[in-house]
Amino acid sequence: MAKSGKWNKTKDWFWEGNVQLKIADFMREKENFTKIEVADTLKKEQGPDIRAERKTKNGRIEIRQVAVKGYPSKYYTQGKKKGQVKRTSRSTQARHWFAQAILELILAKSRDENLQIALGLPDFKVYRNLINRIKWFRKKVNLLCYLVNEKGEVKLLKPGENI
Repeated sequence: MAKSGKWNKTKDWFWEGNVQLKIADFMREKENFTKIEVADTLKKEQGPDIRAERKTKNGRIEIRQVAVKGYPSKYYTQGKKKGQVKRTSRSTQARHWFAQAILELILAKSRDENLQIALGLPDFKVYRNLINRIKWFRKKVNLLCYLVNEKGEVKLLKPGENI
């Protein structure tokens, strides 16, 4: 059992909700987005993880949707095994989460071609490798990527930019 049964996923810096809040703060403070809606990750709220709006210099409204994923905990986060160490590979599960986020963004962009899409992830090697491997796709669909490190610092990667 993790930490005498007192372990809580929300304390992990790489938990999706913590990554999501760092990105939302960055968007507000560094990118001047004025309207930011954030889904309640803890309650597993449906819809975009982050949806943000800002006015451009020409007065147009820019809308960005961010699909955010955390990094898998080494512990089970729910059920009878909550707090116990998982046997499954965290990097394998992370690749599945990455693919799920990409699909969410493809579907969102398919509904609205003017939507700006972005991926938000904690800064782990498996995610950096995957981001670099889909460079062509990122450039083609103008996909931005936010990476959040353990200190809570956010790095924004432009489409096609390597890490």
